[in-house]
Amino acid sequence: MGEIILHGDCLVNRAGELHQLLLHLLTGPDEQVEIDMSSTGRCDTTFFQLLCSACRTYSKCNKRIVLRTPIPPSVVTQFQKAGFEEACSACDHATCLLKEALYPREGMHPAGAPGETTTN
Repeated sequence: MGEIILHGDCLVNRAGELHQLLLHLLTGPDEQVEIDMSSTGRCDTTFFQLLCSACRTYSKCNKRIVLRTPIPPSVVTQFQKAGFEEACSACDHATCLLKEALYPREGMHPAGAPGETTTN
């Protein structure tokens, strides 16, 4: 199984590095790649777009990207501030690691924290 362990900030200046790593693992023999985000610092829009795109590409190749560890709360906050909640919650792509991690079950309110359910 392929793995990526992210350390520090995942900003636009590291997008090329992560993109190349994801492409390398895509062409490898492993059907699944695990990402460990436990030591991830700041993230920006580029990081979230790259992960979303990679999940779609891997899916088309009958491969999968999964999280080894939960997304750190600071990254969830950055995801929300970047405005991805609406797009992610409306996405119909079933194998997105962000969607699986942030919206694990139906009934999840997009503005809620992971694990919260809607109470109306």
